[in-house]
Amino acid sequence: MLAIVIGEGAFYRCTSLKHVVFNKNLKTIGWGAFDCSTLKSVALPDNLTVIERGAFCNCTSLERVICNKKLITIGDCAFQNYSKLEDVQLAYSSIFFCEEDDQPFIACNRLIKLAAAAGFPSNEYDEHGGTGEDANLGAGVVPYLIDRFERRERRGIILLANLRFSAAVHAAEGSEDEKFEMAKNNYTGTLLTSTNTTPSVLVCDFLQCVLVGGGAKGVLSSILSFL
Repeated sequence: MLAIVIGEGAFYRCTSLKHVVFNKNLKTIGWGAFDCSTLKSVALPDNLTVIERGAFCNCTSLERVICNKKLITIGDCAFQNYSKLEDVQLAYSSIFFCEEDDQPFIACNRLIKLAAAAGFPSNEYDEHGGTGEDANLGAGVVPYLIDRFERRERRGIILLANLRFSAAVHAAEGSEDEKFEMAKNNYTGTLLTSTNTTPSVLVCDFLQCVLVGGGAKGVLSSILSFL
């Protein structure tokens, strides 16, 4: 199968470009491929593995980026100067973001504010290319995106565990307390083997919810404290 690459500066300053539909076999988006102030949304294709330096630099109208599961590398300044960008959805948390001291989300001010509000501040500044003004390097954005993804995955697994545990409680016989104790004693991590996420830590968290909940009614409030 032919590996498809969008080369350096391929759509540089295409000022009427608003939406892009990528070829499903696209592997690499090259350096400065899109410098389009009118581009509004990007859904990356399933087989894309590399976004090079400055690939979407200065796409000031872009609000949302949906990453794919095979994406390996996002280069320095890949999404620089995105005043409206507020939603970057990761498909997994092991993407390689640049070299040390490089940042893909420089001057993405709305995303930087969201990260800071979530406890991931960006306090480093440097000269903004082309303007001579200092720009926020967005150092807190990457850990914010990874944390948000992992929380979403964690929430899904734990709530699934709760549903299955509740089903086990309802299937047991006896009083409510007896059914709860029976389900608690029988519950194991094997109930989560159908998921793609390694369940060990999440199962331990859920079992902790069960143990400290003190009964069926207390489990949900305990779960919420983990989320």
